[in-house]
Amino acid sequence: MAVLVEGFSVIVRRDAIERKYPGGWEAFARDVPNQTLCADEKIARVGFMHSGDMQAYIGFLESRGLVYLRDNKGIDITIASQRGTHISMCDWICFYVRAVGSQGGQIFVCRFYDKVLWKAGLDGDSRTEPVATPKGWSYERSLSREFGFVPEGHSKERLGFMGTLGGMDVYEDLETGKTVYVGRTGKKPPHSG
Repeated sequence: MAVLVEGFSVIVRRDAIERKYPGGWEAFARDVPNQTLCADEKIARVGFMHSGDMQAYIGFLESRGLVYLRDNKGIDITIASQRGTHISMCDWICFYVRAVGSQGGQIFVCRFYDKVLWKAGLDGDSRTEPVATPKGWSYERSLSREFGFVPEGHSKERLGFMGTLGGMDVYEDLETGKTVYVGRTGKKPPHSG
């Protein structure tokens, strides 16, 4: 099975959650600060629209005992962007683009990489395997379908802040005149301790 990658995705090994996270999987799932959790039996993914929210969540996970990087390599946690960028390197997941629907839609997904199964040809077919998505997710209303990206440091040139509405920062795209919504983490992770 694979999991969806949208926005900035924090990907966590399930075995590390069970071994290290206080309270295991149930506590981890309860502590997710938004509604983007999706998981299979090997990995869990939590998505963010703002890199600052993603970094804060990684810091929270580290405070709970998980290890993000060691020697610039993802240990229990790695991150990726739906633009097809594996932001932190690790050797336990692989990424690919998957067709969705009959209109030529595509999603970016990842799955646990098991070198032994891969070498034996027993790792399944990435074109047909199920993909875990957040509860209520649909391609028609997804970031995968309607994705816009403004590089770090360019938002003031490109976006005019209009306010906050229901946990979303609202901007006017100064180039197109369109209204742009950036989901922010409304519920902060509980403090460790």
